[in-house]
Amino acid sequence: AGREGLFAVPRQTGIPQRIGALGIYDTHPGADTVMLIPARATGFALIIEMGGGVVVDSIPLRFDGASDISWAPDGRRLAARMGDKVQIFGRDGGLTDSIRLAVRPVVRWNRAGTAVLFFQASTVREDRFVQVPVSRDGRVRGPAEVVVGRIPTLYRGGFDIARHSGTLAIETGDAN
Repeated sequence: AGREGLFAVPRQTGIPQRIGALGIYDTHPGADTVMLIPARATGFALIIEMGGGVVVDSIPLRFDGASDISWAPDGRRLAARMGDKVQIFGRDGGLTDSIRLAVRPVVRWNRAGTAVLFFQASTVREDRFVQVPVSRDGRVRGPAEVVVGRIPTLYRGGFDIARHSGTLAIETGDAN
């Protein structure tokens, strides 16, 4: 049991410290905290200080069943993938808007916090990488816009965005 969960690994020592339970998570763009939604529903997303594993805040969940979550760069909005929807929430956990699309598991905000990015699933092994514009108050401002078409995700669509450069790293292939 001590080897299962969310761990922080300090750069200097490299000794992992368990800071939370299993679940979905995202690191805060401008702080040393992580937002964790435990796999066993608690009714809250926990904000955990990465240096010591202390819960410093929480967000009441007015949703469940999220398979991925992403914190906006300003820390005031969240994007979650839930089934065939990408939903936008305020820092208080209240839904501000949603868009229904066939999407792969991962959602992320762009560097500016003006759009949510994800792979739109296609019927072949190549997906479209799209963005949905989102206003500062969490409202969807238009339809999905194609950023890059025909990326060979091979039905996976895992990715992350470098927060400073905006470089896209994707997961693809028959094995991770």
